[in-house]
Amino acid sequence: ARRTETARNILVKEVMKVQTDIKALMFKYIQEGVGARGVSVLATKTIIDSIKDIWLSLNGDLEYAKSSIQELFYLLPLDTKEQVQTMVEIVEVVQRIPAKTEVLLQEATQDGYQQYVRSSSWDSWKTQGGD
Repeated sequence: ARRTETARNILVKEVMKVQTDIKALMFKYIQEGVGARGVSVLATKTIIDSIKDIWLSLNGDLEYAKSSIQELFYLLPLDTKEQVQTMVEIVEVVQRIPAKTEVLLQEATQDGYQQYVRSSSWDSWKTQGGD
């Protein structure tokens, strides 16, 4: 029982570490995106919102993962090699999240700015509603 509790705590702490890492990435990309493309208040807001939406979604998923992991440890005895291997695979997947998130956030800085350009350029009225 003690080893199971230790394993659960390690896995949950790994998820919490990833949450901290992606929050730091969020601020990094907000700073970079706004610094490079924050040409107006609206552009800045659009960039921040694009990045924040990704973070909110991922953080919510990670919160769910933490509770699911804890539930799994209560439901499964983790006494087979396959069950232990599954937990190791979960850790490996969780550890890859920051790298994948960084790609998404980088794209979001571009997408947020492109959205601003599409909706705020001088001739944007041509693409809004009247066609």
